[in-house]
Amino acid sequence: MIKKNFIEVIICKNTHEIPDSIFEKLCSLLSIEKQKIIKKFRFKKDANNSLISDLIIRCKAKECLNLQNDNMTFLANKFGKPFLVGYPSFQYNVSHSGNCVAVSFSNKPIGIDIELINHIEINSFRSVLAKEELDYILSSVDKIKRFYEIWTKKESYIKLKGISLVDMPFLNVLEISLDNPVFYYLVFHSNKYMVHTCSYIPEKPKTKIITITDLLKKIQVFYEVRI
Repeated sequence: MIKKNFIEVIICKNTHEIPDSIFEKLCSLLSIEKQKIIKKFRFKKDANNSLISDLIIRCKAKECLNLQNDNMTFLANKFGKPFLVGYPSFQYNVSHSGNCVAVSFSNKPIGIDIELINHIEINSFRSVLAKEELDYILSSVDKIKRFYEIWTKKESYIKLKGISLVDMPFLNVLEISLDNPVFYYLVFHSNKYMVHTCSYIPEKPKTKIITITDLLKKIQVFYEVRI
C-alpha cells in the first residue's frame, strides 16, 4: 500500500563490491530484456550500477505492493524515464555516478540526480546555465560545490518531468514558480558525491544509506534465494 505523500531515497554505496561469483545469479532476477542491456555495458561499473538499481526497485515494489518478482513489468517513456506498468502511484527515479546508486520513490512523480564531484571547467557549461545560475556559482568561494548544487537540481528537475535538457534550454532552478511549484532537497552530500531530489511534495525525503551486503540480505528474504 502506497501512503499519501510517500517520499523516500535509497543510496547504495560501493556498488563495485558485487562479487563476480553471484553477478549472474542476481541478473537472473531481472527480465530477459534487462539482462541483455546489462550484459552490453562495456564497463563492469556501469553493469553493476544498473543491476543494483533494478534490484533496489524490485525490492521496494515487493515491500510496498507485495508484488511477486515475475509480476513486475517495467517500461520507459521516449526520454528513458522508467515506470512500473499498472501501478501509477508507485513512482521512482534512478541515478548513478561513480560507484554509487541513488533511487527515489514517491506516490507522485519524482526526479533524482547523484553526481561524483570532480574538478570541472565551469565556462564549458555556460550554454546550459541561466544567467542567474551562473552568477550564483561564480559569486561563491566554493564554485565547484555551487556548480554541483545547481547541476543536480537541474538534472533532478528534468528527470521529474521525464524530458531532456534540450527541451528545457531556459531552465533556471533558482526561479520559483507559483503556478506549478516543485521542491528541491539535498538528500546526501559528502566530499565525493552530491544528491538532490525534485518533487511536488514539500517534504524532505527520508534517506537510507545501504551497502551491497544490506541489499543482498533483503533479496534473500524477499525472493527466498541463497546468495
